Amino acid sequence: MSTPPNATGSCLCGAVRFEIAPPSVAFRYCHCSRCQKVTGAAHAANLFVPMGQFKWLAGESLAKRFNLPGASDSQSASAASAAPAYRTRSPAPRTC
Repeated sequence: MSTPPNATGSCLCGAVRFEIAPPSVAFRYCHCSRCQKVTGAAHAANLFVPMGQFKWLAGESLAKRFNLPGASDSQSASAASAAPAYRTRSPAPRTC
């Protein structure tokens, strides 16, 4: 069986682009109010990969990171479009 190809992603305007390599650690839907707000939808689809499997393709300097009060993760977004690009998480488990 062959290894799945790397996946790419970006912010809404495309200024920030990245690539992730398989395998993922987890995939989860989250329906908390914070995830609803950041996606503008009823839920967020979250794919988790180790940072060593994440690679910037463009716009790393445009990605702005901010800490979410009371949360163990940080959100990053493109300064150009304000669309979410990625999140980092501390090792401590939490519910969304």
